[in-house]
Amino acid sequence: MTICVSVKTRDGIVLGTDSMSTVTLFGTEGQSMAQKTYSNARKLVQIGELPVGVFTYGLGNLGSRTVISHILEYSRTLEFGNDWRVESIAAGLSEHMSREYSAIHADVEPGPVLGLHVAGYSDGSSLSEEWEIEFPDSPGPNLEMDSHEFRVNWEGATLPFGRLFHGFDPGIIRILLEEGVEQNLLQKSLTESPLVPQVSFSAMPLQDAINFAVYVLRTTIGFTSFEAGPATCGGPLQIAVISEEDGFQWVSRPEFRIPEDTNEWA
Repeated sequence: MTICVSVKTRDGIVLGTDSMSTVTLFGTEGQSMAQKTYSNARKLVQIGELPVGVFTYGLGNLGSRTVISHILEYSRTLEFGNDWRVESIAAGLSEHMSREYSAIHADVEPGPVLGLHVAGYSDGSSLSEEWEIEFPDSPGPNLEMDSHEFRVNWEGATLPFGRLFHGFDPGIIRILLEEGVEQNLLQKSLTESPLVPQVSFSAMPLQDAINFAVYVLRTTIGFTSFEAGPATCGGPLQIAVISEEDGFQWVSRPEFRIPEDTNEWA
């Protein structure tokens, strides 16, 4: 499991992830069990030297290589002239990853989830955009946020922060439907709910967008650390900012280091 977030403002995009990865064992009857967790997996990467970034959630590996390794391989194949588009980069990445995914998981039904979130600035554009690629359901790419949308989006362990932000647990919908509440009434009540906080992402400065992204990540990590079972989110935060002025910039980049004490060995 993981938690990844994008905060899109007029001045740019903040992308953030945790660093937790889980090694899962599968039994002969399809049952799964978490064997080991690691706290230093890479989930966020820049496409070449462009103002475009990708975070990944779901599967951490494809075959004998990490998903990040496959993204970097795709990035090295690109040749950029004028008028390149974020959409075309996302489409090419979707095609590249589709070949890798199908070759490995063609006989698995349903296949495991692999999500890729592509965000940045097209050549000559003053506003950013975001595209979503998700296997096996809809490789896309699908437009997540166009250039005139400004909001937050989070993937992976969506429930903890979703409860806080939306004001209810989405699971309540199924429970109420089973109890006989009319779907039309339920849908109207939720879509017109005043519970969602009023956050002005369009006016939010980039530093505040960084703060909001960190808030989403730490809230989720804190919540999941108390749930039963092995940890699903955690580790150092990976944060990057993409802006028209400065392109792709790391705020908190994964770096090798010597552990300060034994508590950091994991």
